[in-house]
Amino acid sequence: MTDLRRNMHNEVMEELYKDKRFFENYIPYLSDVEKMGVHKAPLEEFARSSYAAKCYHELWEEIKEGVL
Repeated sequence: MTDLRRNMHNEVMEELYKDKRFFENYIPYLSDVEKMGVHKAPLEEFARSSYAAKCYHELWEEIKEGVL
């Protein structure tokens, strides 16, 4: 998870993007992501239309495209 309010997170992401060692998409530090532990379920089950679920979906699509 990445918290864009933190300088260190931004610096690390910038460095990894520059070296092309990082995916374009990332998982933001959001409460819905943390709630997966409370619900003991994936986002798709309790917050399907949330921004966090969209980010997971976009990251997965990027991973699939890179692998296939």
